[in-house]
Amino acid sequence: PDAYPESGNCPVKVDLACLSLAQTQAVYDGKLRKPNDHSYQLILKSSGKKMALITERPEVYQQLNQLNNGEQITVGGRYNPAGNWLVVEAIAIGLN
Repeated sequence: PDAYPESGNCPVKVDLACLSLAQTQAVYDGKLRKPNDHSYQLILKSSGKKMALITERPEVYQQLNQLNNGEQITVGGRYNPAGNWLVVEAIAIGLN
């Protein structure tokens, strides 16, 4: 317990780009937009529509922080039409 980070997020030592997207997830391709710190959007490749990106997974949040603004990504997750956001559960790079 003493070695646990103060942030509460335990660093994950996996190659997140190699995580596979689950067949049950909706998959979206597009360009990552980072309008400001800790705010993320996906501009859909198919329609140009903007969707806010949120996540409940610390390893996905860490990966979003490390990606570059304008990078092409593929995300898997659950869409919430009421809030126009996507709950991202996995990110793949270089698939689109």
